[in-house]
Amino acid sequence: MFILVLAAVAVVGAAEPDACPGGVVALNWAAMPTEEQIWWSYPPAAMATRASGMVTLRCGVTPAGATENCRVIEETPAGLGFGAAALTLSTQFVFRPKVACGQAVEGDVSIPIRFQPPPDLVPPDGPGPSPRALALGRRLLTAMHGEAALDAWVTAMTDASLRQVGFNDAVRRKAMFEAMSGSFSAHRPEMLQAMVVAYAGKFSEPELARAAAFFESPLGQKLSADDTRLQAVVAGATESVRVQVQWEAKADFCAKVQTCGDAPPPTPQAPSPGP
Repeated sequence: MFILVLAAVAVVGAAEPDACPGGVVALNWAAMPTEEQIWWSYPPAAMATRASGMVTLRCGVTPAGATENCRVIEETPAGLGFGAAALTLSTQFVFRPKVACGQAVEGDVSIPIRFQPPPDLVPPDGPGPSPRALALGRRLLTAMHGEAALDAWVTAMTDASLRQVGFNDAVRRKAMFEAMSGSFSAHRPEMLQAMVVAYAGKFSEPELARAAAFFESPLGQKLSADDTRLQAVVAGATESVRVQVQWEAKADFCAKVQTCGDAPPPTPQAPSPGP
């Protein structure tokens, strides 16, 4: 789930006449900011109030497809830092450049950007699994060492976030680790329940009972100890909670270090040339 949503890019200027073989090919997307870069760009002042915002940038595009000379031409609401946040993301937009007469040339674009906080977590519509199915799902999760799998996944997610952000000083790394760990711990029961619901909604009650009995057996225990497929269940069932955890962790981190805006977004890999 993305915190920032991009609208379609508007090419600035009128279309040029087809005055040469090959004509003119308009520029188009090649790469956008990653989820981690988007997460770190969200203005702390807006995060504190869960405010959304809209920014339009106007940028030049070089023959290599990079943006240059970006400026804010619209920001709503003003004063919460959305314009500055959009500018920090501007270098992460990469385009397939405009081509005229077979040669890449400079171009201009307007980039509308909508900042949107993650929605509050709400239960899904519908009656959901029966109480017996939930009990069997919980039994199956326990037999498959679901809590250990969740804890391993949380550790991997925390480590990955620290590597992505790339803080070099110990104070920031410690603050980020404490923020992530604290938020994950607060949502741990919620994530475990999401995994139970995922199993209870996917299998029938007889299937859940047979699966739980198997994984409670010595052979089932041996298989589940080395079964990495449960990681996929963890990741899928807890995705919405993970977004909430990241949101809360960044807010906590910003409050602790008071320099959240100084944290640069991770640098993406150079995109491969388009066709």
